[in-house]
Amino acid sequence: MIPQLLPLADELPEPEDYFQGVTPPWSCRADNVLIFLRRARTELQRRTFASHPHHRFVLLLNLETPGIISLDRRYHFLEPGRAVLIFPYQFHHYLSIPSESLRWLFITFETDSAQALEEFRHHIIPLKEDSLERVQLLLELWQRRKSPLRSNLIVSELAALLAILRAALPKEQLSARVSESAARSSGVTILPRINRCLAERDRAAHTIPAIAQKIGLSESRLRAVFSQNFGISLGSYIRNYQTHQALALMQDRATALYEVAQACGYSSLATFSRAFKEQTGLSPLAYRKKHFA
Repeated sequence: MIPQLLPLADELPEPEDYFQGVTPPWSCRADNVLIFLRRARTELQRRTFASHPHHRFVLLLNLETPGIISLDRRYHFLEPGRAVLIFPYQFHHYLSIPSESLRWLFITFETDSAQALEEFRHHIIPLKEDSLERVQLLLELWQRRKSPLRSNLIVSELAALLAILRAALPKEQLSARVSESAARSSGVTILPRINRCLAERDRAAHTIPAIAQKIGLSESRLRAVFSQNFGISLGSYIRNYQTHQALALMQDRATALYEVAQACGYSSLATFSRAFKEQTGLSPLAYRKKHFA
């Protein structure tokens, strides 16, 4: 190995300034990294709809089988060879996946450099050769369970991958965005219509009977269709939606909790607090102190 290094070392120029070195123009250090693969559409949708809001970033890389991802009720095509970054507490779900078999790779992490990642919001990013090489290195490192430097190397490689993906960001935001009508016509017609009902400020519109009436289905039929398509109950989905809505507002500490309750359609702060604690295990005040300090 040393003989291979010698020619490279011989070509090194003398520094012009011994106190001015290389500094990256952009960097983001990830921590507490997890990597896993989803192989089945049913499992992907069930876990997504049933999961509670969380404070982690999720880098999703589509390796096989196209689909549509909804981010904050905006729909985007996600084809193989494309990636998207999902932000903490961002309401998201997947639909119009044509087959049960898929390979979607998830890299989830925490970071103190959240602001640096804002450029990624609502972008579908192409996976080019240099980024795929980094993904391969990450997966190989993930398998080295006994390597003493495994964690350090994983964090370093993920930082490099994020920097490469940033360089590949499309110039126009909301790239590959799908209209709601296209999302409805692409296989799952019911979800965008439910989301429109839940977006109404009047909490009376959030009940299953009200949604069923607006959509034009019986209540029992609506429940059955939703459960068949997404693997969880409609009631669970509505509670998950409302919790994400509340969390998006709670991040702004200038917004009082009673204002969050009103914006989410609750008749009182006490009613909102009970519902929120059932979903997260913490009261709104305790949750805000812990995660949005």
